Amino acid sequence: MPTVTLTDEQMDRCHVDAQRRLQAATSNEQLFVSGRNRYDIDLIGCMGELAVALYMGREWIGEGQDGNCGDVMGLEVRTSFYKDEPDPKYRLIIRPKDKDALYVLCIAKDNQVVIAGWAGSWSVRHFGKPIYEEGTYGLERSKLYKMEDLQEVCEFEEAT
Repeated sequence: MPTVTLTDEQMDRCHVDAQRRLQAATSNEQLFVSGRNRYDIDLIGCMGELAVALYMGREWIGEGQDGNCGDVMGLEVRTSFYKDEPDPKYRLIIRPKDKDALYVLCIAKDNQVVIAGWAGSWSVRHFGKPIYEEGTYGLERSKLYKMEDLQEVCEFEEAT
């Protein structure tokens, strides 16, 4: 699995955008999610997006751009915190209002980001298991496609 180590400068970019996202939060309810500080969630999200952009050789859209074009040139990125436990359960999660797109799962710890794999939203909704609230599905990490396959899919789409 690809692992991207972010430099201090790249981490600074992530901190800046996480702060921008925090300021854009529309209510105090959004400041804490699942017992975590919203800033921490936004920071690892930025780290995952930047890692995927670097790995795929694509532009990172996150920095203040319109979210309709995807986090990384048409790709949506989901990043989980690293879990220091014997058998961590990582899942690619799709929520009810998420758009139809290709989603990439990343796992972040410190300045390291593992790019765990990818799947289309259709696959997550049909082969994943219901979790959390109604309409939210999670596809286990072991069932994701390899990143090398995503490179081929993107190259094919660009050629057509």
